[in-house]
Amino acid sequence: MQRREGARAGNDFEVVIAGAGPVGLFLACELGLAGVSVLVLERDATTASPRKGPGLGMRGLNTAAVEAFYRRGLLDSLFDPRERAWTVEATASFQYAGNFAGIALDANRLRPARWTYKLPGPALLPGTSDLERIEGVLSGRARELGVAIERGAGVTGLVQDDEGVTVSAGARSVRAGWLVGCDGGRSVVRKSAGFEFVGSDATCAGYVFRGALGGPGRLSPGFHRTPRGLYVVGDSGRSM
Repeated sequence: MQRREGARAGNDFEVVIAGAGPVGLFLACELGLAGVSVLVLERDATTASPRKGPGLGMRGLNTAAVEAFYRRGLLDSLFDPRERAWTVEATASFQYAGNFAGIALDANRLRPARWTYKLPGPALLPGTSDLERIEGVLSGRARELGVAIERGAGVTGLVQDDEGVTVSAGARSVRAGWLVGCDGGRSVVRKSAGFEFVGSDATCAGYVFRGALGGPGRLSPGFHRTPRGLYVVGDSGRSM
């Protein structure tokens, strides 16, 4: 691998990011904007996955996240204008504005005029998208900014010294000034670096599966608690 322009002598890149999820890719874009040489290493060989597309991959973006995408000119790529409300205008009936712990929020109860300090723009309301779409938008933007993304090359270890860090990705290694761990709750970077993460004991277990339902029209949209757990049905009849 050739040393990228801007990398410190002896380093291949200034920054290596472990994980090409939304957090890792957004960080890569921000560093790319600043002219930093960046390499993103991702364990998965492809972005295509049933768990990332519509349904299992649906994620809610809060106002701060929507604002960040809006400031970088990426919001239109995440949401079609028909997919979400861009303004808060009173309606005669309930107007969905996201949920908190399964409690649906009514946009009609929001009163933006009460907030003296707010940025103009369409980022006030949250919205939903899926991981495949989010990662696709960020990957494209990162490459436009000169960020290198290597898939099928997850970080397996690291060795740090006073001049930087040597990052192992399988049988190969990369030299960088900094390594950022954006590789999830079971972070290899965190464990290899010896960072403590005590956390807390789990109080419940969640399972995700993909299958076909018989008679999905019999399920009402919304959150439903049962003696054996909770299930959610979206407006399109897709259950989660």
